[in-house]
Amino acid sequence: MKKIFVFCSLVCFLTSSVLAQNDAINRYFEAQLENEIFTSVYVSPKLIEIVSEIDLQALDDGDMNSNEAAMIEEVLQQLKGLMLLKTDVEPMLQYKTVLGEFSNQNSGFDLLLSVRDKGNNVKIWTQTAGDNTIQELLLLVGGEDEMILLSLTGNIDLKKISRLAGNVDIDGIEYLDNLDKTEQ
Repeated sequence: MKKIFVFCSLVCFLTSSVLAQNDAINRYFEAQLENEIFTSVYVSPKLIEIVSEIDLQALDDGDMNSNEAAMIEEVLQQLKGLMLLKTDVEPMLQYKTVLGEFSNQNSGFDLLLSVRDKGNNVKIWTQTAGDNTIQELLLLVGGEDEMILLSLTGNIDLKKISRLAGNVDIDGIEYLDNLDKTEQ
């Protein structure tokens, strides 16, 4: 439960940063935040800052080892925002809408990964700084059952995010589980 709270807080914080950086995605997130067909999560930079200062090992009830807690704390310190939208209402239509809006105005983003498997479509874009530090990661998943749009902002280390994805239980995060392998 603590892992889920920490991860959700992180995701929401990163999402706010994405809104500031990409107009098309920002407009889509803002337009859908109050839409009843979406589950929406927004984690503010302030909440991420507060959570990153918590000693997770002191709060642990035995679910995570000290390495996991340290890794989560380190990832949180680097994150600036997290935003998540999810729906099971006309998920492929929502996926195509987001994809169309983003594809037309994705300035500064590079497609990192595109997968179509068993009716699911997964796309991951990143935006990097001059030193190739990933500042934003955008995940879009569309399938017959659900559409997920996840935005993370901050100084993102793909290896750490990938390891974190294997330790939390949040819809869509499993698509980031092997992300660091795509960089090799």
